Amino acid sequence: MPDQPSCFLHPDRPPVKECPNCRTLVCGECIVHLALAVMCKRCYVPANAPPPPTAPVTPYVAWEDRSVGRFRRFWNTWSEVASKPDEFFARLPAADGHGLWAGISYNYMWYGQLLLLSSLCIIPFGGIIFAVIASQSGPAEGATAGLAIAAGVGMILAGVLLGIPLMLLIFTTVLHVSGKLLGARLPYETSFRIFSYTWATTSVATLVPYAGVLAQVAWQSVVLYFAGKRVAGLSQERAVLYCLSPLVLWLGCCLGYVGIFVVAAAAGGK
Repeated sequence: MPDQPSCFLHPDRPPVKECPNCRTLVCGECIVHLALAVMCKRCYVPANAPPPPTAPVTPYVAWEDRSVGRFRRFWNTWSEVASKPDEFFARLPAADGHGLWAGISYNYMWYGQLLLLSSLCIIPFGGIIFAVIASQSGPAEGATAGLAIAAGVGMILAGVLLGIPLMLLIFTTVLHVSGKLLGARLPYETSFRIFSYTWATTSVATLVPYAGVLAQVAWQSVVLYFAGKRVAGLSQERAVLYCLSPLVLWLGCCLGYVGIFVVAAAAGGK
């Protein structure tokens, strides 16, 4: 005798309906009658049912994972910020005492690689200049030119080492204050992480000829928008204002530079 069909949830009961959603046979007790259809109790979700619990997000930034090589964790972080900022900021760690150094070292890593690539052009070029001057003017003049080149390189390195932390602190303070005014309750360390990771990542846009700075400012503003929503918990409108706050400082710096240039030109004309 062939097996008789039975209810999927109650094997001892005969089925009376097939659920149109999951295609299983169910008995009368397992049927939910809706306005225009029926379905089984497994498929039916009341409109006022609470959402299923979500697993807690584990804070993680690849750059701060010391178990991974330095270059690999830098480029892993760079790719996450550049391509998946929403996911990156969803896992950004809270204030843990390491945010300031993490942000500074991430920027040092980017500019260090940039200087390393630049030195591949500068060092051979400086050697050619040194050789030409030494052959035409003598060893003393060549040594002077070599010292001048070395002094210039040293000033660039000093500017990077001292200028990067100062720049990050200034722009982070602007971002942090604007976040406070817009209703965000973030510790300063978190604001520093946000700006540091977005700055170094989007700085690659400055390599674009003629429009590099504008490209970086636009790209960073987009990334900061996701930070404003994900980390700061701001509304869409306030996140737009949040991401534009560094742009206001940028415009102020540009206007300041233009003003200094105009004043210097006017003074020189006299």
